[in-house]
Amino acid sequence: MANVKHHQVEVNVSIDRMWGAFQDMPHLLSKIVPEGIKSVDKKDGTVTIHFAPAIAEKYGDYVKEKVEVDHKTKTLVTEMLEGAGLGKKYTSKKLVTCLKPGKSASSTLVSWDVHCDPVGEDAAEEAESLSTLKKVEEHLVANPSLYA
Repeated sequence: MANVKHHQVEVNVSIDRMWGAFQDMPHLLSKIVPEGIKSVDKKDGTVTIHFAPAIAEKYGDYVKEKVEVDHKTKTLVTEMLEGAGLGKKYTSKKLVTCLKPGKSASSTLVSWDVHCDPVGEDAAEEAESLSTLKKVEEHLVANPSLYA
């Protein structure tokens, strides 16, 4: 049975801009962390991210994920299909991310559930997720017209 870890954080970006960023996340991350991502391919409801050597050393050369988007509930579901430790770190992994309005019109409550069957423990995963989310927030705050 899969382990489920729930995470939640409020960011200082409006929900519409954050939703735009989440839908474009692989491409956005290639701009924010160019040393980590070599290329991104979207095709038929899947996304394949090819990692640069610094990331590939830890996660492998790539990850292929099935992506489902629900615009009405602002929910994004990504399920790992291949790569990035599947079979070594996890037997399965799915991320369910949901955006809700924050305390102000210019903030968003981001919650995500990680459903996974780990082969071992990865305590650094939560810290990495928060770090990535903060980089996205900083990039959007610094670029106010992006996804506006």
